[in-house]
Amino acid sequence: IRIDGLNIGRDGLPPTRNPKWPLVAIRGNNSQHNTIRNCIIQQEGDPFGRFLAGYRELGVLIEGAAHNVVEHNLITGVWQGVKLHDIARYNIIEGNRITATSGDSIVLDSSRGVIQGTLIQGNTIEGSVMSDGVQMHADYDLPVEEQTTDLSNRGIIIRNNVIRHHGENGIDLKAASNVVIEGNIMYGTVGSNNGPLDGWNRNANGAIGRGAHKTSADVIIRNNLIYDSAAGVKVDRGYKIYHNTIVANNRDFTGSDSDWSAKGRPTFWGILQRELGTGGIAIQNNIIAEHKGVEVSLQLTHVQSETNHIDYNLYHNSEGAFFAHFQDESDWDKLTFPQWQHRLRDYASITGQDAASFVADPMFVAAPEKPTGDLDRSDFYLRSGSPAIDAGGALTWAVESGRGTRIRVEDARYFYDGFGVTEGDLVKVGENLPVRILAVDYGTNTLTLDRSISWQQGAWVTLPYRGKAPDLGAYECVGQCTAGSAPAAGVPAGVRADDGESSLLGTDS
Repeated sequence: IRIDGLNIGRDGLPPTRNPKWPLVAIRGNNSQHNTIRNCIIQQEGDPFGRFLAGYRELGVLIEGAAHNVVEHNLITGVWQGVKLHDIARYNIIEGNRITATSGDSIVLDSSRGVIQGTLIQGNTIEGSVMSDGVQMHADYDLPVEEQTTDLSNRGIIIRNNVIRHHGENGIDLKAASNVVIEGNIMYGTVGSNNGPLDGWNRNANGAIGRGAHKTSADVIIRNNLIYDSAAGVKVDRGYKIYHNTIVANNRDFTGSDSDWSAKGRPTFWGILQRELGTGGIAIQNNIIAEHKGVEVSLQLTHVQSETNHIDYNLYHNSEGAFFAHFQDESDWDKLTFPQWQHRLRDYASITGQDAASFVADPMFVAAPEKPTGDLDRSDFYLRSGSPAIDAGGALTWAVESGRGTRIRVEDARYFYDGFGVTEGDLVKVGENLPVRILAVDYGTNTLTLDRSISWQQGAWVTLPYRGKAPDLGAYECVGQCTAGSAPAAGVPAGVRADDGESSLLGTDS
């Protein structure tokens, strides 16, 4: 069934205040291959005022249904824009503008079953007054103790969206695994934690995070532009964070240059990992710059189930690039970049150890030093001569020489096969032309490719790139691209290489 071009709303108020009325509902396991397109789906009036009065309308509800499409609609003024619930599978939310919701713009609510294979693509997701742009909920039908390990939102692709001006998180990854977040532009998230955009409960959650007392795992975060939000990316187990541009996330409800700090620790940061023993993380080939707290904050331990990899990042801050090493919740050190590298070398559980990373001006085409408001992605392209050009490293590599369509790599979790809703990754193996991934076996770290190639042991496996090596950040240089002169590996410009632990800026406890 196709619903096309209707104006769908409700005259007056629903008869009762709390039944979570949907304006459009697709319900039941036999509801498949339906399309809602080119519609205006709206509830008039102030959405936050209606929320305080107890009204909970939904724009579109997909409940237990599969292979449905919600595309090119305007959804506005409701409590939640699009909600997937109760074993909703292989649904597509594409090309919509979802705006002015009192709660979340898009919700994946896995209660009573696993939500598998969702594509959220090409939408403008904006203006949730007191909650998230894309919200994932755990299976709250489970016992409370099991909710902390629940991973029932799976195989989700969030790509090429504009996600902006939300009251809490841009994307909240509770109970989520095998998620790909790529190519999005994210900015203006206030992070006030269940408070409206003009302030309520100050918490600075960030553009991409995971709610308290829940878990997430194996998330690919790549090629995103994240700026002017409450913070950047909060990391959990198995996250692969690479080729992102993360700049000046210093916002709360007081504005884009807040100086608020919480509990004596950094509030604003580019990337944060704060779960002791979290493993399998990669932070690589990113540009991370201009955060008033720290560029990267890690809580490290010598006891890890898996190693973490940190390398080939460009850091920049006009006021000095700093990093935080946490021993526990209240014991942390603020470090300069050489001190940070020295500290990482103490941990056998850290590979790369930021040895090929450096501090330098990334030389964006037109982005201001501390960007705010609406900006085009092209502003963050690299100018010719940028030190970020050709400065990246391999994501993973072939563990043995071979020929054929199956290649075993060191870590396959950098890539995905489409999760049943789209094509798999294009990858470059050594000097071969790019090939398409048809399947990924994460247990054996094996990629199945769409054509036969040959490779040598140690051959780089990356996303496609131009030039001698991948560029850093979200965007490859366009046009005439001459690689700039980056500082020697590990030695930021203007900082002595022997500047070691003896010159700590201070320990905050």
